[in-house]
Amino acid sequence: MTALQRYAGEPLGQAPHIVVLGSCKLGNFVVSTPVLMGLRRRFPDACIGFIGSCVTQDFEVAHPVIDWRVSWDDPASDAGLALQQVLAEQQGRHGPVNLAVNLDGYNPVTCAMLHDAAQRLFLVAPTPTTYRTMIPWGDSPQQRFLADPDWDSLEFLNRYQGVFSSNYIAELFCHLALCGRCHRSTSDHAPIRGSWAFSA
Repeated sequence: MTALQRYAGEPLGQAPHIVVLGSCKLGNFVVSTPVLMGLRRRFPDACIGFIGSCVTQDFEVAHPVIDWRVSWDDPASDAGLALQQVLAEQQGRHGPVNLAVNLDGYNPVTCAMLHDAAQRLFLVAPTPTTYRTMIPWGDSPQQRFLADPDWDSLEFLNRYQGVFSSNYIAELFCHLALCGRCHRSTSDHAPIRGSWAFSA
């Protein structure tokens, strides 16, 4: 089994193999799209795989950043074997996984899958290092905030003033993935809606 370590921005080589693990909720997939775009911007030659859900499969297939995808929640009786076969096939094509980004870190299924896939680990929630112990929170504010229970509060924003411009989950994901700052830009015609852009 590969030793897992928390990713801290180390170079991943010329064409890294990155796997993003998602949840089975449409809203979670929507807020993960800025991370996917940020990863592509930071690693333009990477192969980016997505271990997602049957629920969001159509969106995952259509997303231009995702090079390959598979569902972790396939209800078929041989789904576990099929998942392992897809992972082995993709690693045969693109090399071992250099970076795993778990955007559903409170799901024990996605946490357990990381052991079989990654050489380096980036996570957004506690993940077991040996199936018995957990990787501790990182020391940087972009990692340490995961232990805070009040992400949606004004106190959270005050505590992390200068680190986060909002507590929008897509921005927090972008900081965790070290793929640039994600900031909201609005126009006069759409004062409530807006698009999210990236800067180094």
